[in-house]
Amino acid sequence: MEIRPEENLAVTDIGSLEYDYLVLATGSKTNFFGNANIQKNAMAMKTIPQCLNLRSLILENFEEALLTDDLW
Repeated sequence: MEIRPEENLAVTDIGSLEYDYLVLATGSKTNFFGNANIQKNAMAMKTIPQCLNLRSLILENFEEALLTDDLW
């Protein structure tokens, strides 16, 4: 990958991308702020597999909601 700031252009193997603002995110670590209960029950969203797991859970909940007759 090549960044050309004077042209606002990022050149990649799959083509060039123009941008107005470029933000380079070098990664992060999930912080549960020392709360073991949150760490146990929360779903992290830092990797693609984690995001896909969350997406699947949301879709499962929507499907379950569509199949219920109980409005409460």
